[in-house]
Amino acid sequence: MNQNTELQKVLERHQNIYESLTELFNSEESALSWLNKPSKPLCNEKPIDLLDTEPEKVIDIIYKIQTGDLS
Repeated sequence: MNQNTELQKVLERHQNIYESLTELFNSEESALSWLNKPSKPLCNEKPIDLLDTEPEKVIDIIYKIQTGDLS
């Protein structure tokens, strides 16, 4: 799956997450990079892998990054 396809998937299924990420990271490329990196708060899962099953976990992590809550 190429980058445009992955971003399109996020946009179509999770518009609020897409918008939050592009605002947070100031670019689609950086947002996609973050989505594809294992995240310690997500037990080393990639955020993109959780979008279909547990999107609320991804939303929570984005909120914590936005507010500086690193707990």
